[in-house]
Amino acid sequence: MKSIETLPHSVKTESQTLDIIALLKEGISYSNFDKIYRELPLTLADWASFLGTTTRTLQRWKKADAVLPSLSAERIVEIFQLYKLGVEVLGADGFKKWLHSNVEALGGKQPIEFLSNSQGINLVRTKLGRIQHGILA
Repeated sequence: MKSIETLPHSVKTESQTLDIIALLKEGISYSNFDKIYRELPLTLADWASFLGTTTRTLQRWKKADAVLPSLSAERIVEIFQLYKLGVEVLGADGFKKWLHSNVEALGGKQPIEFLSNSQGINLVRTKLGRIQHGILA
């Protein structure tokens, strides 16, 4: 099975889907999440919000190197895949800036505001895909 860091930004094969399902079934330890946390331009408070928890709970998970709840693990994978797409499309600095910019195509809101649920993540992914293909987003 692949580690979370090697997952593609979009799933194109059944094998990739099965890898993600296996990863989520096995669970993601806090130490594996911490690698993602350190790579992405998001604060611990951002992550707590996206995962529907508190920073204090994240700190407890860290101390115990707990296996994160499956819904949290799934959200982490979705956001990490979105990040990889964003870096591919805009570069690391460009994606970080875009994530915190008011985007007209998102009703003048910042893309980061949409990362707390799958529908929002998919909306941001769609906007990045439009940018990638030269369509105003």
